[in-house]
Amino acid sequence: MLSALFCLIVASCGNDEPTSAKVARVEVNYSLDLSSDLVNLLDMTISYVDGNGTTRKTPVVGTSFYEKATFTSFPSEFGFSLSVNSVKEPIFDAEKYQLKLSYNVSAVSYDDDGNVIQDCPSARANSFTYNLTPDKIADFLKNEVEIGQYFATSNDIDKNGKIIVVIEPM
Repeated sequence: MLSALFCLIVASCGNDEPTSAKVARVEVNYSLDLSSDLVNLLDMTISYVDGNGTTRKTPVVGTSFYEKATFTSFPSEFGFSLSVNSVKEPIFDAEKYQLKLSYNVSAVSYDDDGNVIQDCPSARANSFTYNLTPDKIADFLKNEVEIGQYFATSNDIDKNGKIIVVIEPM
């Protein structure tokens, strides 16, 4: 569940045709949705790059996370990650457990007039769901949950403001 291998991929986004418009800004949206069971069972940290290029870290405290970053200096990098710090001391009293996670990173570049130059609605996205009974959850947490980084995205904005989507190997 919480370990993954990714290949290095460079992807294109919409509106990759040459344009004479100059990129004024790139808006990046980071979103994460988690089931309440996952939040109750795991201590996790979200890291993301803000519009100034600073990596911000925040503990997962609810079932959803949303952050917007606006980049106006190029070249730049943007990215998002989720790390599992520990398994909490669970009380197994539910009839079933749903471990669900979905995340998305989107990016859009705009010119000075607010016209879209390039649109990457899912620069990186993924989801999973596990439904477990009480007799399976303890073994699952012990054998399947790895402490450390679950996913990480890293993407570039080149010197001209073009969004370059890269999925890094873990």
